[in-house]
This record gives sequence, C-alpha cells and structure tokens, in this order.
Amino acid sequence: MEESLGTRLLRQIKEIGELAGIKTEEYAKISKKRLDVLSLDREVAKEKTTLGARIFDLVERGEVEPLEDVNVKAILERIRKLNGDLVACEAEIAEIREAAQARSRDVRRRYQPPEEAAGAAAPSSEATDAYAPRPGSASDEAPEPATSEPTDPAGGETLGSDPWRVGTAAGAEEAAEERDDEERGDRTPPA
Repeated sequence: MEESLGTRLLRQIKEIGELAGIKTEEYAKISKKRLDVLSLDREVAKEKTTLGARIFDLVERGEVEPLEDVNVKAILERIRKLNGDLVACEAEIAEIREAAQARSRDVRRRYQPPEEAAGAAAPSSEATDAYAPRPGSASDEAPEPATSEPTDPAGGETLGSDPWRVGTAAGAEEAAEERDDEERGDRTPPA
C-alpha cells in the first residue's frame, strides 16, 4: 500500500522537525562544553605562568631543587587536575555527539515509510543513500581538469594552475606566488 503525498509530506516534516530539535540540542550542549574547555584552557595557561614565575624566582634565589618547593608542587597538582577536567569535558562532548547520533537514527527509523520498513533487514543502496550516483552515470566518473588556466574575469589574470582550487582564496594566493616566482625568474614548479 503506497502512502499518499500528503501523508508522506507530513511524515517528512515531522521527521525534519525532530531531527532539527536533536541537532539544536546537541549544538547547545556542545557549545556549553566548549566554553568550559576554553575556560579550563585559560586556567591552565594562568597556572603555567604562575608556575614559571615561581620556578624563576626560586632559581634566581639559588634554590637547588625548585620542584621540591611546596608552592610549586601545589601548582603542578592544580595543573594536573585541570588537565583531567579538560579530558573529561572532551569525553562528555563525544558522548553528547554519540547520543545525538543514536537519537537521530531512532527518529529516522520511526519515520521510515512502511514499504522501506518492511525491507529494513536488507536495505538497498537506493534506500540508504538517495544521492548516490547511479552506476554508469556521468557523475560516476571523475571530473575532467581544466585544460587551460582559468582567469579572473575582472582583471584577466590567472587564478592558479590547480583546477581544483580555482576561485578559492588558497588558489588566488597560489596564483600570486606563481606570478611572483615568474617575475623573479624562478621557474621551478611548486611542490
């Protein structure tokens, strides 16, 4: 039994809405954790600066073993604790991502059309990736590189010899470097 267009559109809108909610929640939680990571990074940097200043003071005073100083040991312990907190934050970010991916998979399964759900045990390549190129299609083959160097329509100068970087800032920088090399007489090809 094929579902009607209206039913299919409603199902897809609900699915998109739930997926958007999951992504929004994921990004909000991850952003909060990244702020925590930045704060911890700043604290670590501050403690390392304090540690360096304390060791410098001890060395200037002629202390033989600055690492035996009580203040130095306390600072080192705080740095170790902060580094542990950083690792914990990164692990929490990974858990948040995994949980969001699992929830997204569940939503997709829940809103899967009945005819696809029946064949879910052995999904076809068409069901799993609607944007996959069809075998033998033009998109199945690698694109041909440009035969001549593209030029900037405004100035007529070349944008670079790499056809895959045409129109990018990196391609423009590469073209400028190539022109500079040619003006200096350096004709060695870039690596």
